[in-house]
Amino acid sequence: MTGIDQRLHDLATRLPVPEVPVADDLARGRRRVRRTRLAAASAALATLAVIGTAAAASPALLGADQSPRYADRHGTPRPSPDASASTLPDEVEITPSKAPRQDRRHLLPPPPTTSRDTKRTLAAWQRVLAEHLDPRWQHLVRYDARTNGNEQSGTSGGVVTSLGSKYGWQNAGEQGLGMLQVSVNADWSTLYWECGAAGAGWSCHDADAPGGGKARVAEHDGVLDVAVEHADGTVVVLTADSLFGNNSTVPVSGMGLSEGDLVRAAADDRLALPGGAPDIPPPLAARRLESVGRATLLAAGEDLSGVEAYGGTDASVRGRWFVGGQDRGRLGWEAIARVGEAGNRPECLASRFTRCVLRTVDGQQLFVGYVRPDQGGGWQVSRSGPAYTVLVTFNPSDPAAGGAPQLPIGRAFALVTDDRLQPRG
Repeated sequence: MTGIDQRLHDLATRLPVPEVPVADDLARGRRRVRRTRLAAASAALATLAVIGTAAAASPALLGADQSPRYADRHGTPRPSPDASASTLPDEVEITPSKAPRQDRRHLLPPPPTTSRDTKRTLAAWQRVLAEHLDPRWQHLVRYDARTNGNEQSGTSGGVVTSLGSKYGWQNAGEQGLGMLQVSVNADWSTLYWECGAAGAGWSCHDADAPGGGKARVAEHDGVLDVAVEHADGTVVVLTADSLFGNNSTVPVSGMGLSEGDLVRAAADDRLALPGGAPDIPPPLAARRLESVGRATLLAAGEDLSGVEAYGGTDASVRGRWFVGGQDRGRLGWEAIARVGEAGNRPECLASRFTRCVLRTVDGQQLFVGYVRPDQGGGWQVSRSGPAYTVLVTFNPSDPAAGGAPQLPIGRAFALVTDDRLQPRG
């Protein structure tokens, strides 16, 4: 098990079981896992080597006392026998940190926020919804941080990109429990919305929101969803479900909420992210990321097989690098949106790298890390651009085969500095 599957497995075993449908969880989990690769900690660029997506190989596999040298940006590598003279004129050494090897907390996304301010925000949002949907409080179960303080949140680069909660809905004389869920998101790319997705089974249509805003309505599996885009780009989603998932096995007979009711409530400007909507760059299409990467990283007689490609604000492509029909290793590249600064600072962890440098290429500063042999060996290259941090990783199929073709690292330099992967709105 490698890559995204391993990440999802690790998350599934460490995080509490959420109160959401499994299908929702899987879709949201895949996006959030990729979104927090850089946001979880400043060491996330190095983290990929540990879990298998960044275990990569330098053109000549070397031990901790050696470093590769390169003839030029795209040239043939030549090993340096002298580690003390291994730094090139355009390189600056990074002192490895001494983070404990057993400390892998940075592999997990940041825990949900639990501050008093956040809890007050979620309670205030419920009062806003009550004004629109239940002014006499005959149905909504009041939010209490100690007893029913349900909370979902997402972050990127240390910035909150989504926040929400689920509130119970009761009918007089009934034992069942329904649910009214609110989710406030930085933009459309940060939310779970399956309208238009093949096989999703959602019935969707546009709707008018107060003030001429954009609204979408979806019905699926007996659930009614509305999404309203606010003037600042924030998207508020309200969900009305007659059964409150894990909290009850008995649904209410009905909630009496129309799509118009929900749209008007979701359009309320008081439903806003604390601190305002963060600036998120336009999402990258998987096809675009793959085509640019293939053109830059692959030469004649080479191919990428078994491709997995994902688009969005955390886009990635990975597969097996074939040369002359032979499998020579794993190759992957990613573009991760820069939201805040905390998740875009590479850190050279001694437990993962033998050596790291900041290398200047065409006036751009790149992070180059040479992965420890016991962590898979190899290299990874990254650059934090104005919109996206772009990473390239390569892992040879046979590190011991010194004469086998190795991916020229100069190609990675070219891709991470390619402006086509830095879209702006």
